[in-house]
Amino acid sequence: MSALASTWSDTRVLARRNLMRIPRQPDLLVAYTVQPVMFVLLFVYVFGGAISTPGFDYVDFLMPGIIVQSIAFGGFVTALGLSEDVQKGLIDRFRSLPMSRAAVLLGRTTSDIPLNVLSLVVLLAVGFLAGFNFQDTTAGQVVLGIFLLLVL
Repeated sequence: MSALASTWSDTRVLARRNLMRIPRQPDLLVAYTVQPVMFVLLFVYVFGGAISTPGFDYVDFLMPGIIVQSIAFGGFVTALGLSEDVQKGLIDRFRSLPMSRAAVLLGRTTSDIPLNVLSLVVLLAVGFLAGFNFQDTTAGQVVLGIFLLLVL
């Protein structure tokens, strides 16, 4: 087996391991789904009238910031998970195994991509319900901008 194939195989195993923790830690799923909804509803309906945005709706001004904030929080979850693995000694146990060292970071990051996508889908659904729309953009630009650039 080549080194690249071995790294990919180890990455898939560790990503699956990290995804299996979600049923045991439902707070992660709640954080990825409820928190963006709360931010959008809070800032649109509670603080929305306090800030004037001449020329466009406040929700169109707000949503890009909330999207970037949500993805940044997803990155923090990845970093905190890796830190927790280091503190618990899991990384030391992985070092004793004949596996790729890059697979630890790649596995954690790969497993967090579906959670970030879920968070973005929930966030955009609530944003669209609150009146958000992409002005003067095509669907390809939206997919490229949000999903590829921010998530990956």
